[in-house]
Amino acid sequence: MFDGATDVSICKNEIVYARFVDNGVPKVLYVKIQDVEHAHAAGVLEAIEKSLDGIQEEWTWKEKLIATASDGANVNIGRKNSVVALLKNDVPHLLSMHGVCHRLELGTLDTMKARDAKIFADLKSVLLNLHKHYHYSPKALREVKALSEAMEQNMIKPVNLQGTRWMPHLSGCLDVLLRQYQVFVAHFENTVQGKIGTIDVQSRAKLILKHLKKYDLLSHMHFLKDMLAVLSELSLQFQKDACCLPDASEALETTCLQLVALQQRPGKSLHTFLDEVIHENNEYMLKGIRLSPPTLTAEQLKQKQNTLVDSVLNHINKRMGDMDTNHLLKDMQIFYPINLPATDAELAVYGEDQLEALCEFYSDVLNRLDYDVEHLKQTEWPALKIKMKREPNNTSIQDFYHRLFTNSNQKETLKNILVLVETVLCIPVSSAIWERGYSAMARIKSD
Repeated sequence: MFDGATDVSICKNEIVYARFVDNGVPKVLYVKIQDVEHAHAAGVLEAIEKSLDGIQEEWTWKEKLIATASDGANVNIGRKNSVVALLKNDVPHLLSMHGVCHRLELGTLDTMKARDAKIFADLKSVLLNLHKHYHYSPKALREVKALSEAMEQNMIKPVNLQGTRWMPHLSGCLDVLLRQYQVFVAHFENTVQGKIGTIDVQSRAKLILKHLKKYDLLSHMHFLKDMLAVLSELSLQFQKDACCLPDASEALETTCLQLVALQQRPGKSLHTFLDEVIHENNEYMLKGIRLSPPTLTAEQLKQKQNTLVDSVLNHINKRMGDMDTNHLLKDMQIFYPINLPATDAELAVYGEDQLEALCEFYSDVLNRLDYDVEHLKQTEWPALKIKMKREPNNTSIQDFYHRLFTNSNQKETLKNILVLVETVLCIPVSSAIWERGYSAMARIKSD
């Protein structure tokens, strides 16, 4: 698992992690941060080799290599002249993974910008200016804290939207704004009406206040809060170091179902907003604050929201579709107990073609380990299917295989097929670990 970044001294670095399986439990090990002399594919690969060549084991690291994980840069995973392309010369069975965290963020943000560019720009402007207004003015922060105490609300300082694209961060920024909506509006009205602060401060307050009183934008904010709450939960699942293919697939399916539900009925935040808005005599009031009337009808707003959800689903499925369309990743799903067929007749022949394809793809690995492939197919695979069938539905895949790996009798009985299981669990899907690594590097290699 690798990624590149430039440190404070303007030096290119490559951070390298190793993912392995310990008794059925995927783990991630930090290896090294290595200087990169040249940022092309050969230079990046040279840095990775320098990081890993110092590890003395029975086999070289390339002989143990199953897959790589990185971001989607062409220098990493491009078809030609990339790190992965060069590695495949020595490791023909190499599987290349583009981190799911990056794909989720890029797909969702691309959708928001493409579908509602103007309203998304307004939302981003509000969140950035809100942070700027209170971050650089201790006086403004003291005033809004005093105001929140007078209104009997807990004050939470607006956080910066810049510098990160993780979904939970965007969701948190939006939550702070909507939770203290009345406090912020009251403070900005006081700033504008009392002409408090410099011209820049007053202009920024007018701009934020104008946006915060738009019915369309507020409705969109509450809808986004519901949608981002669902996507943030998925992002947090993807950011776990132990996240493996079955976890990612299950979390993605759950999220898609929750997003479809938002099309059928309003989410919690939007439902609360619609209940609190009072519409009388062509005026819209929210918690005593007069809003500018909507430019779209309720049906048009609903249609716009549903279209956005459809676009998000399409972009996510497009960027992450390889988990279901890649023949190798799809074949690996035979080891997930949840996919077992219901009838004994189907179970008897279940997974035989997929297992054959996996054995053929990893033939050099199995041959090097001198494993009995025929015994794996004829005896061990049926035995493993029975064990998966008897497993309770609420048991996690990692817990199930952890028990097999730690049971000395089972580990010996299923020793051949557990190599393939270990391979499946070793496939890296999360891309958050190296981002945290660079955060740690920035704290150490500071100015």
